[in-house]
Amino acid sequence: MRQPAEHRRGQIVEATLRLVVERGPDRVTTQAIADAVGLTQPALFRHFPRKLDIWMAVLDWLIGETAESRWPRALAQPLPPLGRLRALVATQLDLIAHTPAVPALLFSRELHVENEALRSGLAGLMGRFIGHLRALLDEAAAANALRPGLDTALAAKAVATVPAGTALRWSLSGHRFDIVAEGLESFDVLMQGIVLC
Repeated sequence: MRQPAEHRRGQIVEATLRLVVERGPDRVTTQAIADAVGLTQPALFRHFPRKLDIWMAVLDWLIGETAESRWPRALAQPLPPLGRLRALVATQLDLIAHTPAVPALLFSRELHVENEALRSGLAGLMGRFIGHLRALLDEAAAANALRPGLDTALAAKAVATVPAGTALRWSLSGHRFDIVAEGLESFDVLMQGIVLC
């Protein structure tokens, strides 16, 4: 049965994300993606003419999940700045918990060697995340909630390492711990060093 093109494109992105977890990003082939969604390779290429186009659709999906969906909800919570900061870190950890392809992709050869467009897009997304973190830290500093003289730009980069570092440990453990709970524990310890007591 023929699927509407947009629905089929979504299935292809979902299959790609599953295959990233099962095989690793560097071993995801267009044939494997086609097989996963029940298409021939020529039919797959009617939706995405190049493999790069599939990876860019994965990036678009990730932007939609984060910058256009999860992050705005966390930022809109009726909490003080540090509460929204924690909510933003929590939503990033939750995304990784529900999409384990994200850390696999971030640490892959596909990203760092073979696909400059994907690397650049994900670097831009990380920059936006750090920008949100810094804005919240600046807001907290203006409310005298942080140590005087704290460099909020550096602090934002340090906070951004919590989801990334926890994701790496989680991946290496075979997903054997609650990434959200452990990540938030690490966040809370980090914040003890910068919050004005």
